[in-house]
Amino acid sequence: MSMTANVYLISQAAYNSATEGNLENFQLQSDAESVNLDKAWHAIHYLITGDPSLNFLLTGSQVKGIDELFEVHSPDDISDLKRKLSEKFVSKLISSYQPKEFNALNIYGGPGWDGSSVKYIEQYLTVFLDILKEATKRGDGIAVSIS
Repeated sequence: MSMTANVYLISQAAYNSATEGNLENFQLQSDAESVNLDKAWHAIHYLITGDPSLNFLLTGSQVKGIDELFEVHSPDDISDLKRKLSEKFVSKLISSYQPKEFNALNIYGGPGWDGSSVKYIEQYLTVFLDILKEATKRGDGIAVSIS
């Protein structure tokens, strides 16, 4: 079984409910935009943060009461991340991709990272940056489900 990540836009109220452990009031917006990052999620995490730990970004809070990895990230954290990444285009982030390093660090999706993987990662990195842009425009945070 492979682990893939889905990213959903969430409101401030949904973020608050999730971090307070109030799952009865936590809900995704009915018009919530979402994207699938396939197995590239960990590569994206590493390219953005430089951290090889098996989570997504560094600002998330694991939602209590959910067994799978399900993190929420506040609208402020997403806005800050988008601002930090506004200077870094996809090509700049991708330029730091080193297949041997990814394999040595056990970045999920490998072993087997090689030069041909760059297009795969780039495709999903672009999708992720697009949803960050949308979240910031709407004043939303994100929820990330990895299963």
